[in-house]
This record gives sequence, C-alpha cells and structure tokens, in this order.
Amino acid sequence: MTIFMEAMDKQDWDEAFATAHALKGLTGNLGFVPLYHAVGEIVLLLRANRYDELEPVYEKTRQSYDELVNAITTGIN
Repeated sequence: MTIFMEAMDKQDWDEAFATAHALKGLTGNLGFVPLYHAVGEIVLLLRANRYDELEPVYEKTRQSYDELVNAITTGIN
C-alpha cells in the first residue's frame, strides 16, 4: 500500500496503476471487500486516464485502508 500511496502522491500514474491493480487482486483474494471496491475504482479511473477524478476516490481508498489496519490491530490486541 505504501508504494501505491507514494505513486499517487507523486502522480506517477504508471506505478500507481500497477500497484493498484496488484492491490485489487490481493484485497479481493483476502476478502477485504471495502478496500477491494475502493482500489477497483482507482484502477478504472487510472486505466481511463481520468486523473482529475482520482482525489475523492483516493481519499476513500485511504480511509478504507486505515479502517482495515485499525480492525486488524484492534483484533490482535
């Protein structure tokens, strides 16, 4: 996720697409549904070169990621 976020922050769209696509597969395989859907939206926007529409979806993706990390951390403790 860190590489993806760094690519998004740098507007390195090729790296962002590659890492988002990998994250989509990973989150789908692990059943992290909210994050899977959020990353899936990013993949679609990047594939279509719709960069001006990324910001709200990226924020939703970061929020879904933070919620997942919090749930895992809370579950471990």
